[in-house]
Amino acid sequence: MLIFVALAFVGLLGLVFSLLFGHDHEVEHEVSVDHDTDHDVSHDAPTVSLFSSKVIFTFIMGFGAAGSIARYNDESIISSSVWGLGSAVTLSLIMYGLMALLYKQQASSIISTKNAVGKIGNVTVTISAQSIGEVGVTIDGSYLTYNAKSKDGSEILHGRTVEVLGVAGSELIVQSKS
Repeated sequence: MLIFVALAFVGLLGLVFSLLFGHDHEVEHEVSVDHDTDHDVSHDAPTVSLFSSKVIFTFIMGFGAAGSIARYNDESIISSSVWGLGSAVTLSLIMYGLMALLYKQQASSIISTKNAVGKIGNVTVTISAQSIGEVGVTIDGSYLTYNAKSKDGSEILHGRTVEVLGVAGSELIVQSKS
């Protein structure tokens, strides 16, 4: 019984420490980088790993707690271990589900420059011939400014309306709207 109690205690301490001070580095991000056309990194929604420290400590705690309760009720070591394993899996899946729900609720403020393609914007800093200026574009209700250069290398003055034709790295490729 002492082993089960020790496991429950270690699992509880690890879980509390992880909840209070930890940041799960095991959260998996799907990352895609296309080096041929740009250097934006797009993060899709994070997913929770089954090997997250919170899930592992919940497993250890559940195994130890259920096993010690079973041993206290005069169950055999094998029977207590089966009860512990069943409880550990159940509690771990509940923790995994709760974490997945919480991570789904997180919002991201990252807006890729690719989302600006096809949008109409205004030049906020003049784009000189063969140099970079700045363009303001509204994307998904947010007004953002980006470095921009002219598609044909011509000068586009401050205040002019432009169309975003493409992206090169973190810069927009724009063309003056007539």
